[in-house]
Amino acid sequence: MSAKRVRANATKVAASKVTASKVTATKVAASKVTEPRRTAHATERALVIAATSLFARNGYNGTSVSEVAGQLGLTTASLYYYVTGKQDLLMRVLSTGMSDFLQRLEALARQPISNREKVRIAVENHLDFVLGNQEAVTVFLRERRFLESPYRERYQTQVDRYDELFTEFIVAGVRDGELPPVDPHVTRLAILGMINWLVEWYEPGGRLTPFEIKLTMSNLIMQRLLG
Repeated sequence: MSAKRVRANATKVAASKVTASKVTATKVAASKVTEPRRTAHATERALVIAATSLFARNGYNGTSVSEVAGQLGLTTASLYYYVTGKQDLLMRVLSTGMSDFLQRLEALARQPISNREKVRIAVENHLDFVLGNQEAVTVFLRERRFLESPYRERYQTQVDRYDELFTEFIVAGVRDGELPPVDPHVTRLAILGMINWLVEWYEPGGRLTPFEIKLTMSNLIMQRLLG
């Protein structure tokens, strides 16, 4: 092999090593950027869970930012890296559940099924959430009045959209003869009020399982109220 070819091969090998090193360095750098993001997201989620529990147990006014931070072993100062303050925490607690509600209802609205069936599924989705998230629902019922502007307006937009979709299912069901001629607005208030009140009397581990309560209340609403 000529000296020129040897030098050429050596150059190629060196270049490939440099390229490989750059690729590895890029991957390492990317992982270093991604990992803090994952950690930050997990911490934010943990803060919402801690705030939900404290707000439900002690009330919004009875809970301090330092107490929420303490649940995660954070200092009060470090908590502000993840949220802007107690109002931000309350907004996150409230909007987390409402966002899930809205996504389910909007997906349901697109389904090619009867309006009566949409009402039944909407009722059962709401029952599932209340039975599985009593603390979050307690905060919704008792503490949302403490939400201040501009959070209040943003959150109310979500609530209004949920109520609007739920009411539309009832309106369409009455129009098409799938439901009795009830007042859609009052009926929606009655249904959601009945379900939300579960947090006042339901005790996990009681005589009835969550599924049995869900079945009983769903049948009560669909067969008695909307039969």
